[in-house]
Amino acid sequence: MISRKHRVFGRALAALAIVGAVALAAISCNADPEAKNSIKVKTLSGDVTVKSLDGEADFTVGMTLEAVYSDTDAVVSFIWHKVGDAEPLGKEPNFTPQSEGDYTVTARASGYHDKTSAPFMVGKIPAIKITDGGRDASASPAIAEADDKVTLTAGEKDGYRFDKWVAVKPDDLVIDETYHTFIMPAQAVEVRATWTAIDYDIKVDAGGAAGTGIEGDKTKANIGDEITLVRGDYTEHTFKAWQVTKPGTGLTVGEDGKFIMPASDVEITAVWDLNTYNTFLILGDGGSATTPPKTAKGDTVALPVPERGGYSFLYWRVDSGDVSPIPGKTFEMPGGDVTLTAIWDDFVRVAGGTFNMGASDGNSDERPRRGVNLSTFYMDKYPVTQKDYQSLMSANPSQHRGENRPVENVSWHEAVAYANRLSESKGLAPAYNISGANVTVVSGSNGYRLATEAQWEYAARARAGDEHYTYSGSNDASLVAVHGRTSGGTANVGTLAANSLGLYDMSGNVYEWVWDWYGDYNNLAANETDPQGPTTGNNRVLRGGYWGGPAYSARSTARAWNAPTVKDSNTGFRLVRPMQKWEE
Repeated sequence: MISRKHRVFGRALAALAIVGAVALAAISCNADPEAKNSIKVKTLSGDVTVKSLDGEADFTVGMTLEAVYSDTDAVVSFIWHKVGDAEPLGKEPNFTPQSEGDYTVTARASGYHDKTSAPFMVGKIPAIKITDGGRDASASPAIAEADDKVTLTAGEKDGYRFDKWVAVKPDDLVIDETYHTFIMPAQAVEVRATWTAIDYDIKVDAGGAAGTGIEGDKTKANIGDEITLVRGDYTEHTFKAWQVTKPGTGLTVGEDGKFIMPASDVEITAVWDLNTYNTFLILGDGGSATTPPKTAKGDTVALPVPERGGYSFLYWRVDSGDVSPIPGKTFEMPGGDVTLTAIWDDFVRVAGGTFNMGASDGNSDERPRRGVNLSTFYMDKYPVTQKDYQSLMSANPSQHRGENRPVENVSWHEAVAYANRLSESKGLAPAYNISGANVTVVSGSNGYRLATEAQWEYAARARAGDEHYTYSGSNDASLVAVHGRTSGGTANVGTLAANSLGLYDMSGNVYEWVWDWYGDYNNLAANETDPQGPTTGNNRVLRGGYWGGPAYSARSTARAWNAPTVKDSNTGFRLVRPMQKWEE
């Protein structure tokens, strides 16, 4: 097999090969005493070629060559010559040239003319072959003569530390382990570098999650090792990603936590997202509020005060979520979403203040006037209607029927019972402790109740803003008070005008039960705050006049009374409630 780089030289010698073949054969024959009497009858028909036992294309000094005759059926011998030398160099199929130059090999068989190969070149001893030497490994000199001193230099191999040089060919080559040198023999040389894998550190920051780290608790690894990261449990957190902080680039951790160890120390942090939860608000038709942002467990959620035209906000009812009832404007977020529903009523806010209760020119029980201080409270726009009473009490005792007319023909005791029932239906704490005929106010309760007499007059006079009006909202009873009727009874609530607070029927339509026992004002202290009236009595106060009564009885300061057990078709009631905790 002739190397491509020998072809130019081969062409130059082609003619010489053809012309000199016979002569060369004669030289060979003359050099071989056994061939003197050989009779040549014909020429060998096969081709003679040369190959390296190492498979190399270029032939070099010290390399073992093999002669090949293409006709495998012919029994031949081989004679090796260096071109220009008459003496043969070898007679075996294998031959190792010891010097540079051009060579031929001749095939010989008894009774045949010799067949000689084309000339082929044998070059210098080759560059040292270095196996697994790392990047930029070298031998100096790169091409050496026999007996030259060669110095080996190992390159770089990621993740490994150079150990030593080992001779591959010839295997008895001696390499100095200190200086990495050897003496070049008269043949090709192959050396191999050996390496020791570097132990690199692996550090994992769990990010606060117990049980997060490296599978097998490894702290060191070699390049190419497969590493598996393990995620632990982190209460109220969700795993987000593995963040590689070292090396800066080139390392990627798969979703399964696996990566291949690079040639460097590795530092990785588990990144977790704090779980946050929604607060869903159900506001009802026309309601509006700003929804709180998502919040983590244990954090305080600030609730908005919603708004809804024509309604007053009571509180937030917990529909879902592990949350206790929310009395104020905040709650602590549990470990899950929370759904809250805004609870409303159509009561009117009556801001607290001070006013002079009674009338200096009224009936004797309206005197003397005295100063009263009142806290903020809420009052129903209307007297309780038959529809509302029926829906809670499953009965309608009224004589003048109409679902939007005020309920009447109810006793004071039935009124307070209705108040407690309405509180329960709205999720409020009932205002009254009822034991037979004995009724007391539950301290601190936030439920519905009858107005005190002071609250009623304060609201009728629109916090004293309408003090100059005789009736609630006007000096003309016909505009604001259903009164003076001889037939037909009550009217639908809200038929006439409201006062400046938006309260209807405070004058006329039906008398309204209030909390207080009836008594004159002479025994009441001045400048009380939230007075409850006398502590005992036989009758409860009625206020506001009624549908068949004169305008005089519908005045804002006018007073009437009746036994709390009495029912009358001219008597109904309206409710108030205190401020809720969130307003404090």
